[in-house]
Order: sequence, then C-alpha cells, then structure tokens
Amino acid sequence: QQVPGSLIAFSEAMASTPDGRAWVHFYEDDYRFRRLWNKPQAYLHRLSTFAGVISPDFSVYRNLPVAQKIGHTYRNQLLGAWLQAQGVKVIANVRVSGRSSVPYALAGVPCQSSIALGLHGCTKDKANRVFVLEEIRLICDLQEPTNLIVYGSDAFGVLDHAREAGHLVHVYQPDSFRRASSRKDAA
Repeated sequence: QQVPGSLIAFSEAMASTPDGRAWVHFYEDDYRFRRLWNKPQAYLHRLSTFAGVISPDFSVYRNLPVAQKIGHTYRNQLLGAWLQAQGVKVIANVRVSGRSSVPYALAGVPCQSSIALGLHGCTKDKANRVFVLEEIRLICDLQEPTNLIVYGSDAFGVLDHAREAGHLVHVYQPDSFRRASSRKDAA
C-alpha cells in the first residue's frame, strides 16, 4: 500500500546522495540499468538506502518479438521479487503490451496493492493512446490496484477509467528533462 514521496531514476540514484523518502524508478533507457540485471548484488546496499524501489522496466515495445517481451517481463519481475526478498520495499511496475501479453505481464503482480505504470511518452501519439487506454483498463479491472503510481502524464484522459473505478491515482511528472539538462550543464 506504499505511495512514494518522490521518485528518482536509477542512474541518478547511483550518483547522488541517498534521499530516504525517494523511491528509485527505472523509467529510463534500458542501457542505464542493465548493470543491475548483470550484478544485482553490487547495487543492493545502495538501493536499500532509499525508501523503496519500483521494480525495473526493461522495454516491452509492441513491435518486439513475443519471446523478447516475455524475457524482459521476467527480468522486471524477478529483480523486483529478489529485491523484496532482500528486504527492500518494492512496488511492482506493470508493463502490458497488448491484450495477448496479459497472461505473462500480470503473472506475479499483486492484486489490491500499489502498482506502478510508466506512461512517459506513451500517450502523445494518438494511435498508441488507444492501446494505452485499453492496457490501463485491463490492469485496473484485473489487478484492482489500491494505488496507481504513474510516472508520466495523465493527459488525454488516459487515467479517467482508473479514477472512475475508485483507484487512487498518484502522478509523478517525468524528471527526464531535468536529468538531461543537468547532464548538458555538466558537459
């Protein structure tokens, strides 16, 4: 039932002073956190200094082969479960890639719990927005989240169904622009 006070990207969390109320997220390019998959033990202590972690978000783009989507979903869920088993507070990140992905995308995702969604950049394209709306409806109807932690925007009414169904929606504005500006200033 956790709700983050704030969010920080994994790559930034590894390079900054820990903030005890911030939750680490993985809503950034896969290459920035692939190292966690390769050597999770090396990052456990650092991750445990934050309030919690939203489970990883390896990409499951609609045009990826199904086997790759299943593999990335496996990585996301296994790393989240492993962190939780190590005593780190974890909110499950859910990444559905069409109706056909529901059996594996929602396997192991808790019902009636806080869950997280990454919507940054997903709703700008009108054609993709149709898929996002359907996926949010599926997630809400099947998992019945108590809290929906959303990284991105609630523009275009994409979260209306969640709110109408009585789910508490918490929207966190993307920090990617701030991170990009900081990297540019440092260069």
